Amino acid sequence: MPVEFIGIVHGQNVSEIHPPEGPPIDKAYVRAIAGAHEAGGFDRVLIAHHSSSPDGYLTASHVFEHTERLGVLLAHRPGFVAPTLTARSLATLDTFSGGRLAVHIITGGDDEEQRRDGDWLDKDARYARSGEYLDIVKRIWTSDKPIDHEGEYYRFQGAFSAIKPVQKPHLPIYFGGSSEAAIRTAGRYADVLRPVGRVPGRGEGDAEPRARGGRPARARRPYPLQPVAAPDHRRDRGGGVAEGRAHPGEGQGPAGQEPVLRQPQGAGEHRLAAPAGDRRPRARSWTSGCGPRSQRSAARAATPPPWSARPSR
Repeated sequence: MPVEFIGIVHGQNVSEIHPPEGPPIDKAYVRAIAGAHEAGGFDRVLIAHHSSSPDGYLTASHVFEHTERLGVLLAHRPGFVAPTLTARSLATLDTFSGGRLAVHIITGGDDEEQRRDGDWLDKDARYARSGEYLDIVKRIWTSDKPIDHEGEYYRFQGAFSAIKPVQKPHLPIYFGGSSEAAIRTAGRYADVLRPVGRVPGRGEGDAEPRARGGRPARARRPYPLQPVAAPDHRRDRGGGVAEGRAHPGEGQGPAGQEPVLRQPQGAGEHRLAAPAGDRRPRARSWTSGCGPRSQRSAARAATPPPWSARPSR
């Protein structure tokens, strides 16, 4: 299965080791981090969704405006915007970006988070709604004439979109979740299942959506990478600053400094091997992965340009 490298773009400089600073949108930072991902060879960047976060559609538009090749995986939570409008909005953004958009459907697993935007359905009902939602969106994208719909959660007549996605038959649909309902819904409507929490083995992960949803969905096992940008890797001394920052005690990182990387429960370790003769720092990371990049590209993507990381303090 090919590997797809997906980074992330926030509206401001924030990460596991950098608390948020300043306003929630820093336009210069968004341009810089998007440019760093593109220069580093990443396939896409995720623009996440939260009940208090800036609008993802407008953030994606800003990323597209300042990049030429980089794709965007736009998180979208069904239930707050009519699916007919979502279909037109996503198709419009895909057209302006030249076919660089993918959508990541997050049904929502936290009742309290959902209620902040006025959603009082329980988890099972939310997944049922997501299935109906995606069915409508895909029909709008592919229909050459107006359609009617009367379902459990949505009802309309004569819906049609003059704008269609550049990507045919539709833009890629990613679907997050690991529950029975998530696997069933993804297997029926999504192109890529992105499990969360404990992940089944490759064989199980690929078979479950097919068996339960009635159609193959490419179940991809996520391997979250945590690149560490720091001075050279000292092979003759067993590790450089990047190695030490990632795992204090294994390299020559600053003594007593908190590690950048933490191992999620149940996850294994994944090392990116640098190509022969490459003296850049090697990034070590904890598992989550996905699209097409060679090992050489992986090492290059793991070491973003200097402007993409704040110096260690």
